[in-house]
Amino acid sequence: MSVVYSCVAYKQTPLVHCGRSEKVERQFSQDIEEVLANFVNRDNMRTCQPQDNMNFYVLLQNQIVFCAFCEKQVSKNAAYAMLNDMSEAFTQKYSLAMAKQAVKFQMDREFGGTLKRKMEAIKTYQQSQSSEILKEVEEVKGLVMQNIEAVMKRANQLQDIENDAEELRDNAEEFMTASNDLKKAMMCKKIAMIVGICLAIVAIVLVIVLPIVL
Repeated sequence: MSVVYSCVAYKQTPLVHCGRSEKVERQFSQDIEEVLANFVNRDNMRTCQPQDNMNFYVLLQNQIVFCAFCEKQVSKNAAYAMLNDMSEAFTQKYSLAMAKQAVKFQMDREFGGTLKRKMEAIKTYQQSQSSEILKEVEEVKGLVMQNIEAVMKRANQLQDIENDAEELRDNAEEFMTASNDLKKAMMCKKIAMIVGICLAIVAIVLVIVLPIVL
């Protein structure tokens, strides 16, 4: 897993480049201007283009092109992280005016070593991105567990509410039964009272009427 070739350019003019080896550097230097011509009228963007057994990554910022040919094993995140670092280092050292005035490969001696170090550090970028991905996975896992706990808690609360409702329903049924029994008992007492009063009246009438009749 490695970066095969990288380059910093102003529009179509390559300002500094670095290859995995001198041979590779010479091979790419012959065609890099033709490749850069595809981005002359574009700015502030990034793109990835498959190239046979490699990927070609481009980062455009304020008309400055930062690009790299990487083996397929290099992830997009790692490649763009490397290009971003190249961009920061380059813009700290050179102004846009200096880039416009520079000729082809003028900055090789001053900035070529920086490109080489960034290219050699690609495994570090890859590991860093992997660590960030694992961290994001752990964060997502934590959120999922929190959501599951919240759902379980809500489910338990709903079960408690259902149990309380069922208990109230049972209590209501018991109350209705007791109320009906009380109503029946009161009705029986009322009937017994009425019957008693009627019997008393009959007895009084008999006590008054019988002596007169006899």
